[in-house]
Amino acid sequence: MKKKLLLLCILTLSALGVRADRLLMSLYTRQVLEASIVQPQQFAPVPRAASPFWRQTVSVYMRHSYINNGRGYLGKPWTPIPPSVFREYSLNGNRTNYESRSFALRKQLACMVMAEIMQDSGHFIDDIVKGLRFFQQEVWWGVPAHYPKPLPDPQLQEVDLFNAETANLLAWTCYMLEDRIRQKDRRLCQNIRSEIRRRILIPARTTDYFWKRHSWNHNTWTCANWLSCILFCEEDRQQQISDILQVLKSLDVFIDGYPADGGCDEGPNYWDRATGSLFESMQLLSLASGGKVALPPTDKIKAMASYIYKMYIGNGYYVNFADCNSRLTPNVNILYPLGAALGDEALKHHAAFIAQKNEYFAHPWTLFNPSGVFPSLSRELCFLRLIPAFQREKAEEAHPASSWLPDTEVLTARTTRGLFLAAKGGHNDESHNHNDVGNFIVYADGEPVIIDIGMGTYTSQTFSQGRYGQLYCRSAYHNVPLINGCEQHEGRQYRAKRVNYSTSGQQTTFSLDLSEAYPPETAVRKWERTILLEQDNGVTITEDFALSRYLQPTDLVIVCCGKPSLRSGNEILIDRGSSSCRIIFDRRQLSASIEKIVHQDPAIRNAWGNNELYRIKLRVLGKKLNSKISYAIRKA
Repeated sequence: MKKKLLLLCILTLSALGVRADRLLMSLYTRQVLEASIVQPQQFAPVPRAASPFWRQTVSVYMRHSYINNGRGYLGKPWTPIPPSVFREYSLNGNRTNYESRSFALRKQLACMVMAEIMQDSGHFIDDIVKGLRFFQQEVWWGVPAHYPKPLPDPQLQEVDLFNAETANLLAWTCYMLEDRIRQKDRRLCQNIRSEIRRRILIPARTTDYFWKRHSWNHNTWTCANWLSCILFCEEDRQQQISDILQVLKSLDVFIDGYPADGGCDEGPNYWDRATGSLFESMQLLSLASGGKVALPPTDKIKAMASYIYKMYIGNGYYVNFADCNSRLTPNVNILYPLGAALGDEALKHHAAFIAQKNEYFAHPWTLFNPSGVFPSLSRELCFLRLIPAFQREKAEEAHPASSWLPDTEVLTARTTRGLFLAAKGGHNDESHNHNDVGNFIVYADGEPVIIDIGMGTYTSQTFSQGRYGQLYCRSAYHNVPLINGCEQHEGRQYRAKRVNYSTSGQQTTFSLDLSEAYPPETAVRKWERTILLEQDNGVTITEDFALSRYLQPTDLVIVCCGKPSLRSGNEILIDRGSSSCRIIFDRRQLSASIEKIVHQDPAIRNAWGNNELYRIKLRVLGKKLNSKISYAIRKA
């Protein structure tokens, strides 16, 4: 009933001429919030640790998993990170040394808190109290890559991703366990909340941070944590409502900046902290308002939610355009509640499939402990309310036959014989951009064959003017042409034009002109790329080009996972065992060369396991200024 009323309200606002943007601020005015949101100090999103709810709702197997995981941290020291490690980022660009230690400390606390909630024995409280005292003394809760000085200053409390995430962790810890913590230290939780007000609430409300004005993950990720801090820690009613209105204003910026097709140009890797964190924020407000404030089920928001499974390939692989890992395990603690809130059956089924594949109902800590960052108490505890329904959910791997995002200009399609294709247009100023207009990937039976390398290890260079010196950001290491020996250039003006998509029962066609993705010195007048996927005949790439002059040879680049070998002069075999593919070309038009991609990046190595990466170059023969060339990709 509440969802129907909310949808009716949305439609009414539209009929009255209310702008399509600023949706949340239009729906949830100060008057609505004052009538709906709980009073300060009254926010109770889930039962506290002592409640029998957790023993009655969460199975004994799941509870033992959380408890056993927490036991591994008992007695572990809370070791401060030396200032010299923080300073490494400003000296040599290394950010992973500090981040790995910082995240490990937060994981240490989160895992013991979850264990204590599930056991309710007091067994973990001494260590948790030591952890809270440790974080109380830490000068800044964030990471050096997000701080403007070489060393943290107690008076400069910038609000960004990980200090807000830490504050959220501490706020939830105090809410869930305050009675037991008070037995050890009467004022500790009070002091923690005071620190959260000083470090998060005051600077967040008084500073126009960049993340409030951008439609990317920093916005929603920070807002979700900021909102938890407001609901748990703000003591003044008028200030509480004013702060929530600021959060809604920022979230509206995020929603308004998204295209109607719901495409996340940051890639699936960041979807969890982009659209996922938008839902997390609105879920908190729903819990704080008895469901009166919730995520509006508009067409755009539904499209934003469905993006994650539209990008699913199979075997845990996702389309990894932009800064994105090839293999992901999206958090079921956000997938399922979001699917349930929007009535998206495919999203709910896919969440259940991930849970089944990872044995979540026996070993939930494996998904509660994400790699690279620290667990979210907020998400997991809110999600566990839904465990009985989730256990009954149908588990079904998402396999959409095709999807087309006309605004983001991303296509996915698959054949009944096991080939998967994804391709993109867009421009070269996307969030976490790679110079990759016209790029495509091909998987066979859910295994990578022709790939996007993805993301490398983040350093200070990653988000600096030197970004496009990195191998994985350059167009020379994507599946796009080196025209007259030239690479694509970064910037919004370097984009695809005349992008077209069509599909029928037997074939899918994607075409675009790449010429404007290259700088003027490339001397390209037209480069029309057509990618055809046929159910019975694989993928065919056609390049129809016109140059104003010949400068040097043009190469068609193909990056592959697995060692390629030249066969019969016009065929390249990419050996992937039962998932192998052939590239077939006309040797009257093209010659082939193969080179191993040499790199020392651990993130790239981890992404592709023991598989070596290679770059195939199909060189256009002769010096013709106009030509039409095709090559094919077939299962071996």
